[in-house]
Amino acid sequence: GNPGSLDMNANTAVGGRVNAAVIHGLSVGASYFREKDNSDVMKNSFALHLLCDYGPLNLQSEYAYRHNDPDAGGIYNDKGWYGQLSYDAGKWTLAARLDWYDPNDTASINDIYRYTGAVNYHFAHNVVGKLEYDRNEFDDPAKQDYNEVIFAIVVAIGDL
Repeated sequence: GNPGSLDMNANTAVGGRVNAAVIHGLSVGASYFREKDNSDVMKNSFALHLLCDYGPLNLQSEYAYRHNDPDAGGIYNDKGWYGQLSYDAGKWTLAARLDWYDPNDTASINDIYRYTGAVNYHFAHNVVGKLEYDRNEFDDPAKQDYNEVIFAIVVAIGDL
């Protein structure tokens, strides 16, 4: 809620994250974040996450829940979940992902779903070519479902 150039530093944010390796290749964790943004909305965020590696397969997932308490409006919660499965084969990565988001739990038909299929090619350890197909669907009949295709080349800089 506070982009760096507009942060008024009027409030302090507090957060933490804990991670536990359950067995080799499986870790779980939780996080918490609390802030009052520049619009005077007190936000308390909670999340649970999972990461599982088994050879070339990778499964990651997270559920997040945020309680929003605006000074000038009604209290509401937003929440979301994603699950992503990927498979590495040499320089290639294949991935499938499902995202779900409910931006306001006081409305009954505002859930958003995104279904993603992706192929990545690793040109070098810090250069990846990406092709992604997304299907975006809305519970709200006033919003139109749509598809998108994304092509990208990503270059990572810094300490890898």
